Amino acid sequence: MSTYLLPLLQAREDYGDTPQGPAQTLVNDTARPILAGLIAATALWGVANAQGAMYFKRHSEDGGVVKSIVAGILLLEALHFALLAHGAYFYLITCRTNYEDLFKPIWSLLIQSFPSTLIIAIVRYVFIARVWTLSQSPSKRIICIGMTVLAIAEAGLTLTWTIAAFYKPFWGKAGGVVWPSMITFIIRAINDICLTSQFCVHLLRSKNGFVNIKRTDKIIRTMIFHGLGSGFFACCGSICLILVLAILPHSAWYICVYIICTRVYANSLLGMLNSRRQPQSDPTTQLGSKEMELTTLQQQFTAQSRWALDL
Repeated sequence: MSTYLLPLLQAREDYGDTPQGPAQTLVNDTARPILAGLIAATALWGVANAQGAMYFKRHSEDGGVVKSIVAGILLLEALHFALLAHGAYFYLITCRTNYEDLFKPIWSLLIQSFPSTLIIAIVRYVFIARVWTLSQSPSKRIICIGMTVLAIAEAGLTLTWTIAAFYKPFWGKAGGVVWPSMITFIIRAINDICLTSQFCVHLLRSKNGFVNIKRTDKIIRTMIFHGLGSGFFACCGSICLILVLAILPHSAWYICVYIICTRVYANSLLGMLNSRRQPQSDPTTQLGSKEMELTTLQQQFTAQSRWALDL
């Protein structure tokens, strides 16, 4: 996201114009967080690739929509990592002997907000579509529409600041950027909390056991566990972004948190897809992979999947 770097470099009076003393603080506050973020993002990128390979191996029976979503996320993750690596190389290697270049925006760290925004938007689409399918009341679907509006607003704010950053010779001062950035992350946190809570509430209300009470309740508990897990880490990432941006607006530590957050969204969806069990052989209790599909993008409501229908 472009906004995460805009507050990074305050006016030059904060650090001075000499290579000694305060200027070294600028280097430390920039290089260390970017390096930490790159290391963490690299590890999580490897996890995402492993989960993607596992998904295509275990769930080849899934439809083209879900497979396309997984493939798209993996491609966007690769593009995001390439842009991040280029930006990290510029600030860690190219600017190693010229600290004044740290004031200049690098194009790769600006446009990496585009694949990042697309990844989060795709994951949000899957989560909202899942809650929409589970919802049967008009009031709950109004909430889904509201969450969609918030997701669009968040993406719009992100892309707006990205475009605006291209017209700045330097990253700019923090005064006019901290609060817009925090508003974006607050919107993200609200959406994460709403999606997780709505999904878990619907599952708790669905513990009716039409086919087999113990079996369906166990499946529901498993789905709640994975839903809470994915939503919890996403919420924690958004809250950490807000706190770090509020406490350390002139350092780059919140860049590290933001970079990791994109990986968390992708891994949460891939992990949830891979957590599904293979279909059982018992035809009276069989809940096929498409009926159990947590994305609810391709549900097939048959006589044996009454439980999925009532969800």
